[in-house]
Amino acid sequence: MAEAVKSFLSGGFGGICLVFVGHPLDTIKVRLQTSNQYKGMVDCFQQTVKKEGVKGLYRGMAAPLVGITPIFAVYFWGFDMGKSIARKFEGKGPNEDVSIPG
Repeated sequence: MAEAVKSFLSGGFGGICLVFVGHPLDTIKVRLQTSNQYKGMVDCFQQTVKKEGVKGLYRGMAAPLVGITPIFAVYFWGFDMGKSIARKFEGKGPNEDVSIPG
C-alpha cells in the first residue's frame, strides 16, 4: 500500500512540475495566436515580462494544475499497479524485475 501512495504522490508531483515548466511556453503560444502585436516568440516573452513581470507567464495556471496533476498521479499509480500484477502473475517477488515479452 505504501508503494501505491508513493507512486501516486510522485505522479502528482511530476504533473505539477510539468505544468510549472510548460505553462509559460503555452502562455506565449496562446498570445501569439490571438494577437498581432508581437513580432515573434522572443518579443512576446520580453513584452510580457516587461508589462506583467514573470507572474504574467504563469497567469491562468490554476486550471492546468487541477487537470494535469491528478492525471499524472493516476498514470504513475496505474503503472505501479500493473507491474505489481505482472509480478504476481509471473510468481516473482516485489523487488524482482518483470520480464519483457518477446
